[in-house]
Amino acid sequence: MKKLLTIFFLALLIVGCSNEVNSKETTKIFSELEQSIVHSVMENFGYRQEFTEDAVKLVEFDEKTEKLKIIAYIYSFDDETYDEFKADILDSCATILQDVKRQHEVQEVVLIVETTLEDREGQPIDMAIFNMVFERKNLQKINFHELDPLHLSKKANFYIAPPVTM
Repeated sequence: MKKLLTIFFLALLIVGCSNEVNSKETTKIFSELEQSIVHSVMENFGYRQEFTEDAVKLVEFDEKTEKLKIIAYIYSFDDETYDEFKADILDSCATILQDVKRQHEVQEVVLIVETTLEDREGQPIDMAIFNMVFERKNLQKINFHELDPLHLSKKANFYIAPPVTM
């Protein structure tokens, strides 16, 4: 009987400890809008990661400002040129922005793509950032079906630069 009670109390102790550990884990609960964009980022950039979900670094929608911030993290392929890489990334960005355009709650979107790559001379750049900021009025004017990804930079604040360190 003592052994049975001891086993019972040990089982309760283990269950209690595991519940306490599980309750301390923080999980980000995405809204329906954020979840839609997370899927879009994984679909468009996931193939550039070992695990598709690693392409999503941040998707955050602020309901007060109606601003959506998206940060994707990707890798370049060894056999692609810089121009091929840039065109492919911009094509994926255009597709994601198309999905954002369908979200009527979003009035402004910041789309950042972070990656490690080499410049044209083969020198490594620790981190490059593709950063595009759109307001709703600009987003509405773009016909993404006819948009050449190479011309997307003329419609957005687009640049490649090392990340800002804090």
